[in-house]
Amino acid sequence: MKKQILVNNFLCGSMFLVMSFTFFCLPVMSYDTETPTKYDIEKENKKMENVGIDIAKKGEALNLNLSFTNEAGETKSLGSFFKQGKPVLLSMVYYECPSLCGLHMNGVTAALKDLELKAGQDFNWITVSMDSKEGHQLAFDKKENYIKNFPKKDEARQGWNFLVGTEENVKELTSQLGFTYKWDAESQQFAHSSAIYVISNQGQISQIISGVEFDPKTLKLALIEASEGKVGSFIDRAMMMCFAFNPKKNKYTIYAYNIMKIGALLTLFLLGVFLLPSWISNLRSKKI
Repeated sequence: MKKQILVNNFLCGSMFLVMSFTFFCLPVMSYDTETPTKYDIEKENKKMENVGIDIAKKGEALNLNLSFTNEAGETKSLGSFFKQGKPVLLSMVYYECPSLCGLHMNGVTAALKDLELKAGQDFNWITVSMDSKEGHQLAFDKKENYIKNFPKKDEARQGWNFLVGTEENVKELTSQLGFTYKWDAESQQFAHSSAIYVISNQGQISQIISGVEFDPKTLKLALIEASEGKVGSFIDRAMMMCFAFNPKKNKYTIYAYNIMKIGALLTLFLLGVFLLPSWISNLRSKKI
């Protein structure tokens, strides 16, 4: 009897311990580590304070006298990449970036693979490091790494330029672009956004396309617009009359106002074609 009581007490005590463990540990076990807490969100928001892209900079001119060093160790002015009136794609990155810059570069190269216009012939693409501590050898290695996986290697060597610069020149360029970034000591990397800038052949910011994936058709239309019709076919340039860049959708969409104007002109033209013979006939009959 005494033994039975001890067994019952043991079982009751064990059940109590199990229930207590479950009660206190269940909240911990059910905590989703992938769902950000309020603290995580506030921390991330603070990290991205004063970081972003100012689209109001569109239309402003860049200082083409700023000098940078290319992947070959040569000092080049920004204006040297606008030879023969070619527009320029410009990316602000840094070559040792562990995440966002790689996604940006992969997005640009993926679009360039399908782009009908050719780098070095119709436009130039320059990437500029926001980290003034990076040297031209690192830029060279990064360029070679991307060329290795790009099918149009000759085009890439001619039309891609990987640049580094002094802190003063980098800050002046990013200020003109409206590209704000900062060093995050905790993660040991730069906090920044991602966008590709389309610069006109005169050195003005023609278009700003944000994101890490870029539609080849959008890039093509942006380059045609930036070149003021100097690149692309006649049909491409005519198509530009029907489209306008929509910043909310981050791409070119049909511009209804221009479509209406073109439709009105076509209507007048067709009316003229059909009515002109009648007008000529009436004039002749009056003379007779």
